[in-house]
Amino acid sequence: MSDVTSPAQGAAFFDLDRTLLAGASGEVFSRAMRTAGLVSHSIPGESLLYRLFNAVGETLPSMALARQAASLAKGRSRAAVQGAAQLAAADLRDMVQPLAAPLFAEHRAAGRAVVMATTTPYDLVKPLADLLGLDDVVATRYGVNADGTYDGTIAGPFVWSTGKLAAVKAWAERNNISMDESFAYSDSVYDTPLLAAVGHPFVVNPDPRMVLMAAARRWPTLDLSAPAGAESTPEGGIGMAKIPVVNMEIQKLALSFTHPFFFPYAKFDIDGTANIPGSGPAIVVGNHRSYFDSAALALMIAKTDRTIRFLGKKEVFDAPVLGQIATAMGGIRVDRGTGSDEPLQAAAEALANGDLVALMPQGTIPRGRAFFDPKLKGRWGAARLAAMSGAPVIPVGLWGTEKVWPRSARLPNVLNLVDPKDKKKLFGEIYRVLRRGGRAVISDIVSDADVPENLQQNPELWSGCISGAFREDLFLKAFEEAGFYGIELLERQSEPWRTVEGIEFRSVTVAAYKGKEGPCVDKAQTVVYRGPFREVVDDDGHVLRRGVRTTVCEKTWGLLLMGASAAQRVPAVQPLFAKMTREKPCSAQRVKRSRLRPQ
Repeated sequence: MSDVTSPAQGAAFFDLDRTLLAGASGEVFSRAMRTAGLVSHSIPGESLLYRLFNAVGETLPSMALARQAASLAKGRSRAAVQGAAQLAAADLRDMVQPLAAPLFAEHRAAGRAVVMATTTPYDLVKPLADLLGLDDVVATRYGVNADGTYDGTIAGPFVWSTGKLAAVKAWAERNNISMDESFAYSDSVYDTPLLAAVGHPFVVNPDPRMVLMAAARRWPTLDLSAPAGAESTPEGGIGMAKIPVVNMEIQKLALSFTHPFFFPYAKFDIDGTANIPGSGPAIVVGNHRSYFDSAALALMIAKTDRTIRFLGKKEVFDAPVLGQIATAMGGIRVDRGTGSDEPLQAAAEALANGDLVALMPQGTIPRGRAFFDPKLKGRWGAARLAAMSGAPVIPVGLWGTEKVWPRSARLPNVLNLVDPKDKKKLFGEIYRVLRRGGRAVISDIVSDADVPENLQQNPELWSGCISGAFREDLFLKAFEEAGFYGIELLERQSEPWRTVEGIEFRSVTVAAYKGKEGPCVDKAQTVVYRGPFREVVDDDGHVLRRGVRTTVCEKTWGLLLMGASAAQRVPAVQPLFAKMTREKPCSAQRVKRSRLRPQ
């Protein structure tokens, strides 16, 4: 008869605060401790800490205090604490989320153990677990003296973050439980290690950071506080398992940090925000000329103290991580190729809920000559959405965003508001703060000739893009004078962005490295240039001849490793490194002769 081993069963692990419970358990335990005479008064600011926890979840300071609680318990009677926990259990039971019990029943019906996994000390939560009929508890345990008092230590792991994962894994191993078959439920981003280790992770009432984590990892989000009549299962009941969650509070938090201060390379003149209603639905419609349009709109919305749902092209939402976060922040994916009405239906539903909805009917930024076409070609989505919803349309005109971030540039122009005489200082400052071996990438508008005085003083042209433009060769020279090396034109606009009085202005993007300062050291590193030219000369005067192995100093070698040259690396002989290390002028080089053996 063959020996058949049955597959390991899974378990369901539940966090306590803000997951099983609707808020924090600490306030209830504190009250029970005072009732039992274990503490005489509350800690100053205690209620504020609990309100903060209920609002944003676990924080590093709060967990540091929880870790220190073991030393504060030193000398207290374990039996007295357990008695206080019994008093607290009934109050905590009333805080359990309405849909927790049906979820427990479903897991038990599937043969899974239901386990509480919490940072809260074991002696405090065990009575609640017994009251709820849970199978076991994984929690922080305090060391106990022979006389039954706490000794001020933590016995075993501090059950938080990776410590909680370690404790759960140890429990699973002792009980022949498969992590791959297990479920885990938590609100906290610090429980990410545990949720990532089980086969079925679920996020409950997520804190702001966990919202983004859940969206990025595609973890379902459950609402255990739903009305009692709602069906709820991990497989997806009414209004339950949602991937990803749309949490406008996260957008509100982000908008609170949206300020012109974070865009020092642009000047903003925003007017008319009073036309956006303070509440109720509205459709915000803007023109689309630059990648910077979204930042300008965000600054405008931030002034209204409202959040907004936005329609965007599918490429943004299909991007890894970024797409899930865009959806979590309230974005609505639009795939114009399908002709589907789903995006407009989703937008109409948002308007029915009283939200703002933003869209740019021009869609994709025009390319080539169409970018300068004075006849803007819109689409009918905004008009149709207005007809469907009856919501007012708020037009938004955007000017100058294409100067901040030209269509042809990879990055915005970060120099366009700097006074010309200060630009060299700015290059020097960029070089100073950059770490050795780091790379700077800068986009700017440059000219093919010196900008005359009359254009420099023209107030209509003063945005830095025209009046303060670098001459193209001087733009590259500014990198050299600041000390940069390996300077490379990543992108150069073939057609001029604008021509004024016969002078062409175009966008360029330049990359440069920092790393040539300090003494040169010879470690016998060799390189070989592959061509196609007979020879090339680097910024230090090294002549690299096609197909010839040539030694270079350690700094040059390091820059070649970063790809700042067309040279190909050839490893030096390892034993020679220590013997040949010495300082030498960087301009010194020699050809490395190969030894040819007769065949």
